[in-house]
Amino acid sequence: MESIVGVSMALNTIWDMVKYLEKDVNGQYPTTRIENIRVIKKIKKTL
Repeated sequence: MESIVGVSMALNTIWDMVKYLEKDVNGQYPTTRIENIRVIKKIKKTL
């Protein structure tokens, strides 16, 4: 769960920093998408 939250926060931060490059005349962001964030493999480490 923590990895999904971390990746989501990083992507939102990056998007926030570059969104001015895409803003259209209506103040919208027509092509930027953040989607399909998922965990592909989880390995449990033992100590």
